[in-house]
Amino acid sequence: MVRAALTYKGAFGYKFAASTADTCYAPMYEVLKKRGVKFRFFHRVLGLKPGASASDPIGEIELYRQVDLAGDRDEYEPLFDVKGLPCWPSQPLWDQLEDGAALRQSGVDFEHPQRELDPSRKITLKLGEDFDDVVLGISVAALPNLCGGLFELSERWRRMRDHVRTTRTMALQLWSKKTASEMGWPNMGRPMTSFSYDEANYLNVWGDLTDLVPMEGWTSTPIAWDRGGPRTIDEAWPQNVAYFTTAMLDDPKVSPHELHQDWAKCHAEVRAVAVKMCDQALTRIWPATNVGTEAEPRFDWSVLVDAREHAPSGLLRIDSQYIRANVSPTERYVLSVPGSTKHRLQAHDDAEFPNLYLAGDWTWCGINAGCMEAATMSGMLCSLAATGYPKRDAIIGVDF
Repeated sequence: MVRAALTYKGAFGYKFAASTADTCYAPMYEVLKKRGVKFRFFHRVLGLKPGASASDPIGEIELYRQVDLAGDRDEYEPLFDVKGLPCWPSQPLWDQLEDGAALRQSGVDFEHPQRELDPSRKITLKLGEDFDDVVLGISVAALPNLCGGLFELSERWRRMRDHVRTTRTMALQLWSKKTASEMGWPNMGRPMTSFSYDEANYLNVWGDLTDLVPMEGWTSTPIAWDRGGPRTIDEAWPQNVAYFTTAMLDDPKVSPHELHQDWAKCHAEVRAVAVKMCDQALTRIWPATNVGTEAEPRFDWSVLVDAREHAPSGLLRIDSQYIRANVSPTERYVLSVPGSTKHRLQAHDDAEFPNLYLAGDWTWCGINAGCMEAATMSGMLCSLAATGYPKRDAIIGVDF
């Protein structure tokens, strides 16, 4: 809070002009590519192998090539154009992958590790032949599966593993035919708020991201003008976009480091929470959506935009919205629990694994909290350790 109040630059807060990945990370990708960085997508890291002691460098990296590129393509181009803005897709660009149509039909999800691995697709990179230095930017909850040897050799790594905690999260995004005001929200112009509606506090952070609608891929005509002012003429154009998120309680039977989650079960859990939130919470903050009673509120599902052909009515319209359970180790949110900061690892330590450099909001980066700013500062500290650039005093806030 002191940082926010006293050290902000330009404005106290900024509203996104498009989605986070497209405004923040697509430009980083494009700059790195222009600087000569080679990207090899669809390669899963299986493990890092150190030498005999913590003072030895990383000697091998095991990878798994998930899929081949189509035809004679040398590289995968990940971005696609949305109204002039290079954007990250929510699914792979299948036409760039070998047998892409069949892969898409199969429902494969490359972000979720496969249980069965084809030995012929495993790749081993060796120190001195394939690499000299290693930048490890994978999030902390995934590291016990990938860096077992490092934890065995280093007490510092074991303390980090035991004290830097993470949590699952859940997310819901709703596209509505009516504005927040038309649905009964009295505070127009408030871009974000939070609320509580039951003991579990599910999906209790609400962000009004309606400003992003013009940058989304809607192709219908939203507004017609007449003497009475603007009026909606196409219900397929959203008038409100609402993001909801919160922590998702861990399953005590499942390790936070478990690679092979029951994805269908996790999605169903978030869907059930989303339905409950709509009925019990949105009918409070958007009272015009209540088609039940005050004692037994019931959300008006017809208010949701459903662009699917032959869109259903009623509760099934929830399935046209964005629902996500972030439960994979790489997706878990990094917490700042009391006493954990001193156990965060620095970007580099000459005494242990000297060719290894670390980046991510789980490292020590000055802010030491799970956010985009922390991840960026960590990346800059990693670059400083590896290359001497940028100078430390150019990393705003790190020595606050």
